[in-house]
Amino acid sequence: MPDRVPRGARVLGQVNAMGKVVYAAAMSHVLYPDYYGKNVGPHGRRMVEELIAVVRDMGRDMLAAKPDALVVIADDHLNVFSFDAIPAMCVRIGRSVQRMVQDDAIEFDQALDGLPLRYPLHEDLANRILEQGLESGFDFAASWSAPLDHAFLSTASTLCGPQPVPPLVPFWVNCFIAPQPTARRCFAAGRHIA
Repeated sequence: MPDRVPRGARVLGQVNAMGKVVYAAAMSHVLYPDYYGKNVGPHGRRMVEELIAVVRDMGRDMLAAKPDALVVIADDHLNVFSFDAIPAMCVRIGRSVQRMVQDDAIEFDQALDGLPLRYPLHEDLANRILEQGLESGFDFAASWSAPLDHAFLSTASTLCGPQPVPPLVPFWVNCFIAPQPTARRCFAAGRHIA
């Protein structure tokens, strides 16, 4: 795990069969060299390519720990939820999840092009996080149909490289629209997930 967490990082954790965190990491979810090449220039492209190499090394360590699940905590970019209902925190439940497909994808989501259309979910762990969270006083929302954008899949696919992505437990935190969960509440939710 890197000594410092970069600004704008996303936290990822894995759980083995006993419910023990076997690896944790935090990273940017914008791992797309073409975006940085276009908007920052050659220096930006090189920086993100170097970051991708570090994330792939992290992924080798993660996969060596043989996680049963990959919990990915990220934000929604108002492309899954809408102003009609924006949950403070949401757990994706079910058996599988589809990646987001957009005809006019923003540059970040073009990083999803060529990735598998469907990923397995760790149904039991997602349900435990949701149900035990409700019993512990969290008002987590649940979604059976929300697709995943680059915030989830750019990180997971970069970590795993050519290896299959472990079953996912996607967890959204509202970072865009007031009212947002407090840092204290997010920390408590992270402890609950762990």
